[in-house]
Amino acid sequence: MKSSILVVTESLPPVYGGADIAAYRYFKFLQSKGATTKILGNYNNNLIQETNVHSVRSIKIPKRLKRFGSYYILFTILFVQVFIFLLTRPGVRIIHAFNSSTLIVQVSVLAARLLGRKVILECCLKGSDDPVTMLGVRGSRLNVLASGKIVKRKLYTMAHAYIAKSPYVRGLFVNTEVSNKFIYEVPYAVDTTNYCVPGREEKIILRNTLGLPLDKYIISFAGGISPRKGVDVLTRSFLELMTERQDIFLVLVGPTAKYDQAFVSAIKNDMNQIGKSNGLMPGQVSDTYNWMKASDVYVLPSYREGFPISVIESLCCGLLTIGSDIPEIQNAQIVHKKNGLIFKQGLADDLIQKIREALELIESKHTWTKESSAEAIEKYRIESIESDYQKIYTAMLLRK
Repeated sequence: MKSSILVVTESLPPVYGGADIAAYRYFKFLQSKGATTKILGNYNNNLIQETNVHSVRSIKIPKRLKRFGSYYILFTILFVQVFIFLLTRPGVRIIHAFNSSTLIVQVSVLAARLLGRKVILECCLKGSDDPVTMLGVRGSRLNVLASGKIVKRKLYTMAHAYIAKSPYVRGLFVNTEVSNKFIYEVPYAVDTTNYCVPGREEKIILRNTLGLPLDKYIISFAGGISPRKGVDVLTRSFLELMTERQDIFLVLVGPTAKYDQAFVSAIKNDMNQIGKSNGLMPGQVSDTYNWMKASDVYVLPSYREGFPISVIESLCCGLLTIGSDIPEIQNAQIVHKKNGLIFKQGLADDLIQKIREALELIESKHTWTKESSAEAIEKYRIESIESDYQKIYTAMLLRK
């Protein structure tokens, strides 16, 4: 493709966040293939200096303006920067934006449309950037005006095409005012060079390196330590299971700083009860794949998702994967007793039973996770996803 692609995301480098990680991973893959691709972010926390990595700067808003007017101030500041960025780069013909609820994406939509560029929005999280949420306008007139909801709604409708990350998210476009536009379904990609089934010796080395026991079954979770992720359901379930067996070990991988600190404190209290001999909470890490490959079971007990990358990463690692029965996971990613296990969201008793089943399957030397891993690697490898994206780009450029 001769035209350059601009990937737009919020944070650079993406230390956490499914959409940001997916955007950066995709950008790096395209670069490795020699494609003319750039990435634009709102935050560049480590001031990384990489070819074709760009960032725009915002400002801190005084407290007196945060409740009214801050959206428009920040929007204007970012818009001027993005507009100039695109104006001076006429070769950029397609803007591929990840996480349409963020300000940097909203600004990019307007700048791109004014300059005659094509815009593709990715929609990944129910209750955040899905069409029902983005097109809904609730609240008092003052709140709607101050928060910029009307502007956000209008900008969302200005995209040329939308990419849903799962069948469930795609279904949310039905009966919305953008349902007549081009709606595609493309899942997230997995870095299958890192997220893959480890050999026995590699698993032992990883456990020794990470300080994990060799004689216990490792049950892991990776994600933000937040109520939405249902982490408390997992810790409660694990505490109950410990009364039955001591050969299990819980690992909670993920950031805590940006979430409800009362909830985080409760989780830390649970981990203290579990004890260092049966649990570990390493916090945010850059090598989640190593923690997964060192594990036996992966659990994602979420109440709300879009298309959680951690589930498909776990499948690629060959873990016995357990997810809640929300439509974003059930059947979209995990088919019960085919490539994983499903439990009823929020019900610790049911999760306990599914973990029991998972351990029984492991002890019986089951083989179906090896088959599901091979299927996941083929389906979610970045080469397959990039092929789908290229077809969308070509279709967009051919349309007037």
